[in-house]
Amino acid sequence: MSKQVKTLKKELKARLAKIAKHESKVKKLQKELKKQK
Repeated sequence: MSKQVKTLKKELKARLAKIAKHESKVKKLQKELKKQK
């Protein structure tokens, strides 16, 4: 595998991890909002 492909895969994984974290945060916030109503 070339270096370029490896770095691209790493970047993709990092981006996916960020998105997943963000989504779990959003879900938590939505739960909190429902509780407050």
